[in-house]
Amino acid sequence: MWIPLGAAARGYRVVAVADALAFDRPSDDPLRERARKRRTLAGNYQLIARWPALALPGGHPLWFRLWSHKFLRLAVPALLALALGANLALWPQGGLYRVALLAQLAAYALALLGMASAGTMRLAPVRLCAVFVQLNAYAVLGLLDFLRGRASALWRSDSLPGGAQT
Repeated sequence: MWIPLGAAARGYRVVAVADALAFDRPSDDPLRERARKRRTLAGNYQLIARWPALALPGGHPLWFRLWSHKFLRLAVPALLALALGANLALWPQGGLYRVALLAQLAAYALALLGMASAGTMRLAPVRLCAVFVQLNAYAVLGLLDFLRGRASALWRSDSLPGGAQT
């Protein structure tokens, strides 16, 4: 991300070439895949910390794309917790608030079912809920990795090709 974002910040156009070859093989090992997701999400926090202008409207030519495709997903766990708290607080009001709370709790129950019993993951609603909850858990774990400065989980600029810095 660092190199193309740096090029865009300097006014260059960054494009994807349809004929370019890229190899990103997902791991068959769930623990490695989980670590990769955590590292990637921790890298998003690291990117904002190292380049704060990315967080500001107009601070980078691609700021809207970054926020809409990368950074907003980091807020989802907090927004889910806020929604759960609001739904619990509004339960006495009845009606739609109760439906919202029950739907949220049902989604979490399906996620737990999927994580506890691999056989249930064949069912699309179970799989969808389980993956959604897992990805949001990785966002929280990625934040914790970033805040703790866990080098094994973070991208380092010294690992860029040729030691490139921006």
